[in-house]
Amino acid sequence: MIYTAGTVAELPKNLLSSGRTLAVHMYVLSQEGLHTDQAFATAVILLVMVLVINILSDRLVALMKKE
Repeated sequence: MIYTAGTVAELPKNLLSSGRTLAVHMYVLSQEGLHTDQAFATAVILLVMVLVINILSDRLVALMKKE
């Protein structure tokens, strides 16, 4: 089911055009078997992005609780 989320193989032309998510990109790269280094790099980028979003949301909640 995750594979149908977006499998466009071209670069998006603007913010509203179709593209593929990082999770789908990582899945496609890992299934090919030839690009495992790029799949691991995508996984690291995805983890860092999730970590940054979590840290920012925690700080935002802390700021909102102070008021």
